[in-house]
Amino acid sequence: MILAPFVARTLMDVSHLLLILMLAIVITQWEPSQRGLRFIPVLGRFSLLTFLAHRVVEQTLALGLRPFHLPGELVYAVCLGGGVFGSLAFILLRRRFAGYDRVLRAVYL
Repeated sequence: MILAPFVARTLMDVSHLLLILMLAIVITQWEPSQRGLRFIPVLGRFSLLTFLAHRVVEQTLALGLRPFHLPGELVYAVCLGGGVFGSLAFILLRRRFAGYDRVLRAVYL
């Protein structure tokens, strides 16, 4: 039957999505994690800059790590962390230097 693999795959994907959503809800409601997650609204406030900056940082890291032939999981973790913290660095620079902020505002970032 052709429909059975499709239904099984759909149910598996939906269950993974629900698991991730439940994990996110638990982490955001857990008291100790709320201090560590204070940076998330900052990323949302500068969402276009965050999106563009994380792409640049992640691609740069991925290309820079390619010659080392590291496992894909490690590259993914480094790129994910680098994308988040790189975006935060761009935002902190924006808040610290008015000239940099004016340039970014001029190009709608």
